[in-house]
Amino acid sequence: MRLLAGLLLASLALAEPRLVIQRGHGGAVQAAAFHEGGKWLATGATSVKIWDVATGWLLATLPPPYGRVLGLSWAGDRLVVAQVNGIVRVWDPAAARVLHTTDHDGGGYCDVSVVGDLLASGADMACGVTKLDGTPVRLWKPKTRDRFWSVALSPDGKRLAAAGEKIYIWRVADGTLLESIDERVRLVRWVGGKLLTRNKDGVVRLGREPLADGVSAVAVHGTRIAFTRHDRVTVDGKTFAADAGALAFSADGGMLLSGRLLYDAATGKNLRAFDGPRVAPLRVAGSRLAVHDGNTFRVWDFLADRELAEVPIARQLAFSPDGAHLLVGGTIHDLANGTKRAVEVGGQGAVALGPGGKLIAWRRSDVKVVLSDGRELPGKRYNDILGLAFTPDGKRLLQGGKGDYVAVVDIDSGKILRKGKESAGWVVSLAQRGNKLLCGGPYATATLRDAATMEPLLKLEGHFGSVRGVSFLGERLVTVGGEGTARIWSADGRRLATIHCLPNGGWIAIAPDGRYDASADARRWAAWTDKLAVRPLASVKPTRGLLRKLD
Repeated sequence: MRLLAGLLLASLALAEPRLVIQRGHGGAVQAAAFHEGGKWLATGATSVKIWDVATGWLLATLPPPYGRVLGLSWAGDRLVVAQVNGIVRVWDPAAARVLHTTDHDGGGYCDVSVVGDLLASGADMACGVTKLDGTPVRLWKPKTRDRFWSVALSPDGKRLAAAGEKIYIWRVADGTLLESIDERVRLVRWVGGKLLTRNKDGVVRLGREPLADGVSAVAVHGTRIAFTRHDRVTVDGKTFAADAGALAFSADGGMLLSGRLLYDAATGKNLRAFDGPRVAPLRVAGSRLAVHDGNTFRVWDFLADRELAEVPIARQLAFSPDGAHLLVGGTIHDLANGTKRAVEVGGQGAVALGPGGKLIAWRRSDVKVVLSDGRELPGKRYNDILGLAFTPDGKRLLQGGKGDYVAVVDIDSGKILRKGKESAGWVVSLAQRGNKLLCGGPYATATLRDAATMEPLLKLEGHFGSVRGVSFLGERLVTVGGEGTARIWSADGRRLATIHCLPNGGWIAIAPDGRYDASADARRWAAWTDKLAVRPLASVKPTRGLLRKLD
């Protein structure tokens, strides 16, 4: 069910017009692969991004849900993606669809290797070879528990090497174990007819010959080897600066990617970066978004198209229910008149701000939730409370957490008035309007519930990451996802618009039918793509005032 939901999520998320926002991974690149034709580069972290090698322009983001990306390989114009949960997907990235999925039960670290029409992959307790169309060829399962950290098909596709509790080398044709080397390594690669390995301590060997120690990443092109040590890359005896993350040669060996930076492999000259700004909304109250914009939080009203405040970043962030006040760290900002006042806020996790900015609630490191006036309210186990919010009248506190936990607590009496049935899932954000309760979860969904019975009324799907902010906007609903977008929904669950926040206060909003509106500088950060070819944003006329015109 989880896999099916993930594939449905991917298809829904990529179904809207192909608007591409220049947005980087926001963390280290853990896998990378150049297209054999030299035109595209795929990089992986918690998602997969495809870049134009010549320009550095981001062409697409593929959202493999529920797992970091650890292995990437091109097979013609198909892209093979391996994730930490043991799932391997073969994508047609130009059409943004999954062609085939292999699920290694048990998950664990996952790696891929492609030679011709053969695809090898390995994870916990399983290592196998299939055809690229999913036809099984060979599957190996050890009798005792093992973990296959890395796999590598020989250049002729006749042998498969795998790194587990030992180094295994099998003959693909009949599955015969040709060699078993009693050594635990994390990486295997073929260099000509020899096997290159790297162990958990970073020691790299070619056959039995040690090459280097302290190595974090390795790339192979024919008989050439490049490796990263600390913040330096060494290739062909030359050493130059490196960015943390994966290491990969271009198809012709002339360029070398280190993390997000591309170098000339012969001279070490930095050619370009494959990255983009991480600007993302984090919280929402009505039409007001608190946006993480580089080194600040920026508060923007998207219906008025007006910036209300810019404040330093802090760990704790919360709107009052009506969006009139904002808590940032130990300061409450009045967004109407620009004044602010210092407050004492405890805890490190969930926090909520009451109406008028008068009362604060936070999770304490025991079973209690604490109010800024000294009162204590019942909670759940301390690490299970993930979301807090006041009701608009300030009389009740909403709690969300692990186990799909939702509770309503009366602030005056300190009693839990209602609790939902616990089940699989988490609740990390909450909002109430009348008899409706909106809850956001970590698996890219938000649920509208009946506030009296806690029974679900409808589910909102389409975000790529955790729904970290939810709100009501009249009869409409607003959600904020971990991938960096805000979405506006109708009362019956139809998506009306997706809002992308851009650097320096820029923005672009797009409706499912392709209508869009944008700030003046949006063309620097957004474009249309057609089968991984870029079209300028200005090639489609905007619909001015789109967000105010939504049905």
